[in-house]
Formats: sequence, C-alpha cells, structure tokens
Amino acid sequence: MLRFEVIGNIGQDAEVKNANGREFVTFSVAHNHKYKKGDGTEVSETVWISCTSQNAKLAQYLKSGTRVFVRGNGRAEVYKNRDGQACAGMRMQVTELEFLSAKKDDDTPDDDPTPF
Repeated sequence: MLRFEVIGNIGQDAEVKNANGREFVTFSVAHNHKYKKGDGTEVSETVWISCTSQNAKLAQYLKSGTRVFVRGNGRAEVYKNRDGQACAGMRMQVTELEFLSAKKDDDTPDDDPTPF
C-alpha cells in the first residue's frame, strides 16, 4: 500500500458523484515543488493529485484555491490526454483532510522551497 501526504491548493470546486447508490466527492490538489538547479536557476513544478473522499458533505467546503493537507492511499496511473498522448498521474483515496486556509490571495507569498 502506498500512503501519500500532500499539502496543496484545490484546483477547482469539488464534485459530488454517485456510484452504486453511494455518494462520494472528487477534487484535485495542486502541489507546487520549487528547487534550484546547479546554475542557480529556480524551477517550479506543479504535481496534480486526483482525490476521492467517501464524505460527500465535504464538497461544500472544497473550493478552488483552498489550501489543504490530505493523507490517504495512493496509486500511479497512466491515462491519455486530449491529444491522445500517454501521461502519468497520481490518484489518492483520501482518509484524512485538514483545511489549512481559505482561498489563497494573489498577494500571499508562496512557501519557501524545501532545502533538500
């Protein structure tokens, strides 16, 4: 089993879905990773995690831009994008969620890059 812990921002408002008579919520979290190359150039990469939670009531709070901490069981997957190209992605079945802030303001500075 793969366990993930991610801090990031909700990409778009969550959606409530239904399968086999059970409601669940889906949303995506963007995690920004910043680092410096050997030449001092700063690089920023965004990793998107597709998340699912069995708690459909969360949908009303999972709004675009909201900063969250999510923990859960994950897996890598391969899918085809709109252009038909194979892409890799991450999926997480969320077991824990913590709201870290409301929607991020444009004036709020990004987190400092991790020193390793």
